Amino acid sequence: MAQDENPSGASFEDDFLKILNNRSKQDSSANSPPRTRGFVVLARGATSLKPLQAACFNQTYNKCLTARYRLQPEAGLGTLLIAFLKDLELISQGSNAFQGDLKSFASADDWKPLTEYYLKRAFDRLGSDLLSASASPAGILNDEVLLTLLGSFEDETHVMRTGERLVLFGEFTEAAKDLNEWFAALSSLFARLPERVGLVLSGAPKDFSLPTNDPHYLEITIPKSGDTGADPNAQTVTKYALTSLLSDLPAQNDKLGFEPYAEAIARFVLHPQTKAPLTFGVYGEWGKGKSSFMKMIDLELIKQAAVNVKTLRPELRGVTRTQRLKDLQVLIDQLEPQVLGGKDPTEGDLSSYKTAQESREILWQTMRKDAKHNVISVTFNAWQFEDSKQIWAGLASQISKRIEEELPWLSQQWLRIKYAWKERRTELLMNMLLPVAVICLVVGLFALGYLRNFILPQKLDFSGDLLRLLLPTGSALLTIWFLSANLLKVAKPMSERVLSYVSLPSYRDQMGFQHRVKDDLSFIFKFLKSRRPDCKVIVYIDDLDRCSETKIMEILQAINLILAGSEFFVFVGMNMEIIERAIEAYYKDKAVDELADYYLSKIVQISFELPKNPDLDRYLSSLFSHQSRYQLGSRQTGNGNPNDPQKPEPKTPGALSYDLGKVLTIVSSTPQEVEDTPDELQAFCDYSHFLDNNPRKVLRLINTHRLIKILLQRDNTFWPVERQRKLVIWRIFCEQWPEMVHYAIASPATGNSLRYALQRWEEVENKSTSPVTHEHALAKVFVEPISPEDALSSNDIDEDFRRAAELMDRVR
Repeated sequence: MAQDENPSGASFEDDFLKILNNRSKQDSSANSPPRTRGFVVLARGATSLKPLQAACFNQTYNKCLTARYRLQPEAGLGTLLIAFLKDLELISQGSNAFQGDLKSFASADDWKPLTEYYLKRAFDRLGSDLLSASASPAGILNDEVLLTLLGSFEDETHVMRTGERLVLFGEFTEAAKDLNEWFAALSSLFARLPERVGLVLSGAPKDFSLPTNDPHYLEITIPKSGDTGADPNAQTVTKYALTSLLSDLPAQNDKLGFEPYAEAIARFVLHPQTKAPLTFGVYGEWGKGKSSFMKMIDLELIKQAAVNVKTLRPELRGVTRTQRLKDLQVLIDQLEPQVLGGKDPTEGDLSSYKTAQESREILWQTMRKDAKHNVISVTFNAWQFEDSKQIWAGLASQISKRIEEELPWLSQQWLRIKYAWKERRTELLMNMLLPVAVICLVVGLFALGYLRNFILPQKLDFSGDLLRLLLPTGSALLTIWFLSANLLKVAKPMSERVLSYVSLPSYRDQMGFQHRVKDDLSFIFKFLKSRRPDCKVIVYIDDLDRCSETKIMEILQAINLILAGSEFFVFVGMNMEIIERAIEAYYKDKAVDELADYYLSKIVQISFELPKNPDLDRYLSSLFSHQSRYQLGSRQTGNGNPNDPQKPEPKTPGALSYDLGKVLTIVSSTPQEVEDTPDELQAFCDYSHFLDNNPRKVLRLINTHRLIKILLQRDNTFWPVERQRKLVIWRIFCEQWPEMVHYAIASPATGNSLRYALQRWEEVENKSTSPVTHEHALAKVFVEPISPEDALSSNDIDEDFRRAAELMDRVR
């Protein structure tokens, strides 16, 4: 049944679930005949199909597999099929770099029938692999290919069984204009869908409609949702430009391949279960990109802020701000070859490019402004304070000043009054209340003596009556001026108060100053939380390794003594070789093995080492002009810029074009938080005797475990209980015996990988003839799991576990 509006009293989810579950087949009294093949739903009104995808898992009639793709409208229908096949191929290879948002009804194993049987059958019949590395990202799906791809679903015992559904969601950034493509799909694709397969599409052309009175088709209208209070006209245009190509300033775009790590750390910081204080050490040599990486984390915190990533915006056609920002960036990247690549751009390309850039700048300014309700960033360049008397006072002043700046003006004044009452109550009473009492007494006596003159006499005497009338008014104005001047004097900004500590001669101990600073920072943070309960404060300390050894130690002590007791998240960029040298020089009289590691372990809770082999090709390319980059790309491919494939034109009726360059990255409108599970807790308890009996190290282990889970996460993919336990076991093993990890990864397909790793370590490192160390003995015990189900084989150590091992080596 095709329709423009939903029936009265029925929601769009109800209509969708009826066709999904083939209710007419279950209900003999239904007026419409049951479906005999797959279904197609056109969703009018919004571009986000997240609500319909969620509805698939809010019913129990069928178990659903869903894949949602965000597409540009040109060649969108063919691209939807090829993008899904590409993701199936990635699943079969153990990769998680999906182009779409894939969900399953239980676990990742639910996709096995499609990856192990359907793909092989389809490509065996085709005789060629559409997804090979040499295949073009754009092409044609002719009638023969479509028949093969759709017909390979026919064996239900291997692919889609009774009670299962596969639903592909194609959400388009705007309405399609090519009617021919949609009418071709009506006969070649829509009418041939297997019974348990469905398509849900947004962005259909306005003049296209599905056949009426047909149980295989449905048109529904999805109401707009989101924050209706947002006013897009109130946004202020400001320039958001990328940094100069040849400058040494922190890069705002990802030239070194750091973005996945920055995004994961931002999500970790914003996670409800991540509590401050927490200090991150960002390690890398000079020039390796520490400043750029911390700047990238700051940008990702804005993108991942709840106000930007969790609210569907009607003014953005039903998507989140973060999703729209990604869409605009993809559009800009696609237009750049025409506009900046040395070609003669058309007026349309120039106009589209300019409009996309302006829209991105407006949107980014709005995102940055509203994100301050969730996160406030403070940047402190330690090198710039190298010559200051007390560098820790400058750090604390910078933090308090930044927090004050983000408060409304009235809140700033109230904060200062509260602080003055708390810390300078006597001065406040002497400077304000005592003068007020004296003035009130004088004015009161004056008013009692001349009360009758408050009413104007019949004839005004300027020499007497008017003077007596104006005296009380003048006294009142004088009082207001006096109070304001003294109030501003007493209630000065907290950042100035913090700086004044180092100049007060009455203090005998610098530790006293630091204690006061710590209390002041706690006071202003509590005031901030009373106004913005969900706000987190992030402090970035950069260029620490450029300071002298004395200043390095002063900053590290300030982090330990001042910030460690405050509810802040701190990122410190460090060159470990220089930091270790400063620590050893400061404690030169103490002979302690691994002194620097021991000292930093108390200050830094999570250490992140920048990748040693960044994407240098990408960085080199960014240093050259757009024209040089795109001409080189054209020369290497021989047929135009590889990032801008030309859409082939269909040669036969019913054929569909596809272009993987039109697939956009999906940002989930309601990001799934990585939750701690009771099964993980049980696994940590079961193997706790392998952990160090040190609370600080255990806390660090749990924090890094959560961060690694975020880095490994696939959206809405659920890990079975046994896999959760094995990740914990693998995490502990990699933490305790890193020298054996590469042997475990290379173990044979059969047997216990950890036992194999221990054996190879003994043979290769010639440990069998050496005295058995304590760690060696522990490893021998660890390879015997508590239960046989916990034994790790090479089948368990898949791409996710190998990546986890690499991340564990970087995140400590």
